Amino acid sequence: MTQDVMKFCNSFADLYSNLAKPMLDVSIYNLQLAHNVGGDGLFLVNFLIQISAIALRILTPPFGKLAADEQKLEVCPLKRFFFLGEEEEEEEKTVINTTS
Repeated sequence: MTQDVMKFCNSFADLYSNLAKPMLDVSIYNLQLAHNVGGDGLFLVNFLIQISAIALRILTPPFGKLAADEQKLEVCPLKRFFFLGEEEEEEEKTVINTTS
């Protein structure tokens, strides 16, 4: 029970550092940028960031799908190897049983 509470507390602390802190940083950055450059400059910078993100999403291949496909291809030969190993063991057992 105490380990579950410890895991929950660690996860909650990680949640702050992974979500809340970056959102706070972006908010402060945008406020300072709007103060120094103005609202038009802030809009332009955010628009350029969104356009570049969309372009990258379109131009880059789906790495998650490629990694999953590669893992499937790596698992197939292993399955064949293990199945062959089991068949060979069964053949050895039948040979040993017939000779004894």
